Amino acid sequence: MKGLLKMKKIFLVIPALYIFSSQVLSFESFCISHRGNGGGHLENSLSAIKSAIDLGSHGVEFDIVHTIDREPILMHDSSLRRTARSKQGKKCPRNSKIKNIFL
Repeated sequence: MKGLLKMKKIFLVIPALYIFSSQVLSFESFCISHRGNGGGHLENSLSAIKSAIDLGSHGVEFDIVHTIDREPILMHDSSLRRTARSKQGKKCPRNSKIKNIFL
């Protein structure tokens, strides 16, 4: 009896999955770039966003954070450690000013 009940469930699930997938697959798909085009461009930068659109992306998902003085900037991380360097190419100290940082 348990085997028969299990088989009935499977036969109910398979058509449901088919109907669901055919509905989902009938929609037009879109390409949304995550932080722009990372191939040769810094993520969340204007050049990465423009490049993604030039390559045919329908849109770009990007992150906005606020600096300590409440200025909005496009950036994913909570700090500049991963993506920024000083003009001398060294890691930036915590008290670096934005104008002295290269991305």
